Order: sequence, then C-alpha cells, then structure tokens
Amino acid sequence: MNKASPLIVFSIHAERALFTRHDLRIERFTYPVPTFGAISGVLRSIYAKPAFYWVPQRVLILNPIRYQSIMVNEVKDPIITLKPFVASEKRMQKMQTYLYNVHYIIEAFFNWSGKTPEDENLGKHLDVFYRSLKIGGRRDVFLGLRECTAIVEPINGKYSELKPQEKFDAIVEEQRKEWKQIGQTGLTMDIGLMFHSWDWGTGENGTDTPIFFHAVVQNGVLDYPHPDDKTVIKQQFERRCNDDR
Repeated sequence: MNKASPLIVFSIHAERALFTRHDLRIERFTYPVPTFGAISGVLRSIYAKPAFYWVPQRVLILNPIRYQSIMVNEVKDPIITLKPFVASEKRMQKMQTYLYNVHYIIEAFFNWSGKTPEDENLGKHLDVFYRSLKIGGRRDVFLGLRECTAIVEPINGKYSELKPQEKFDAIVEEQRKEWKQIGQTGLTMDIGLMFHSWDWGTGENGTDTPIFFHAVVQNGVLDYPHPDDKTVIKQQFERRCNDDR
C-alpha cells in the first residue's frame, strides 16, 4: 500500500481504556487490544485535515493486560429531551469492563483523500502534526470512551535520531531485551475475529458496512491491515424482525 506520508511513531498511555466489543450487546466489555478505529480517532484528535486520512499500521502493547470492572448509571430511554424527565425513574445500572493501566507505541501514516488536492502539502502537515503531538493533541484524546482520557507523547531520547521507519522496530527490539532480562515475553495471543472499522455508505440503501479482520498479537505487536487490504472481511448483516426468529 502506497503511503502519502512517512511512518509516524508516538506513545500513548492512559489509566483506563475501553475498546467495545460489538458482539457483546448488553454490557460494555473491551477487546484486550486497541481497535483500528480507536487509534484512528486518536490520530484525528492530534491533527486532522480533509486532505488526508489516517491509517494505523502497528501497535506495541507494553503493559500486561489487566481488566477493571466498574458499575455505571445510564438512562435506558434513547430520548431524554422529553419533559418532564425524572432521572431516577429511568436510570439503569450496567457493568463496564475496562483495560487498566495501558501503554502503547503506535505506528501510522496517512494517505491523501483526494478531497482537497490543493492542500496536499506533505511537509506542512507533518510539521503541524508534530507540533500538535508535543502539546498533547488539538482535541481531547481518549481511548474508546470519552471518560478514558489519554496522554500522547513523541518518542524522544535515544530514538530521536532514528528515521521514522526505524523507530518502531528499534523500540520493539529494546523492549524484547528488557522482557528477556526479567524472564518474560511480550503478549502473544490469537484474538480471533476483531472489529476493524466502517466502510461508510457502501451497503444496501446506503447503509454502512462493518469491516473485521483476524487479529493476532505476536510478541506484543499487533498489525492492522489497510481497509482496502484483501484480508479484511466486509460483512453485511441481514436485519430481521422478532417474528422471523
């Protein structure tokens, strides 16, 4: 896949994250690793323009997978603008299961969207992105849910002089050495079918098509396929009435 930009590598960490599994409908339960869409949202919060779209490529999971469940209050009615509205009569409690104490290294790039070709200035957008990254992003950064506030930071120190395409591999190699010294290895697991992103407006009657992929983490690294990759699974779901079950 041709890249409009060189690879961009940065760090993100948070006390909690929740990457909602779409196959668990009643109570929110997180995937063990970030979704493609969540990282795309992080990148857009740092810096976004109509001229390009972000494509996360790899993520390094630094901290062990730990979960935390919290009981939350929600309103069971979708419309709360009707008056009178008495919260105590419409409140329901649900359990949300978060990831706790997360830290990731993200590798990504952007492709030109073709929407504003006059604004396809690579140097300008890279400069603005790195300036935005240094101040923590142009908008609030969070991982999955709004309450999961996150902190983004550039990769500094001994990696500063490396080329962008070399940074991620160098960090992975250094991390594997540290894991080996303490007798551990990075996370390795077959997650199975995992939600990737949405293909907007491509389904019947202009509906959106969900995209999935087979997610496998090897030594702490998860590779995301490009949305146009042949390995992704685009699935249309038939809507059925209760009487047809």
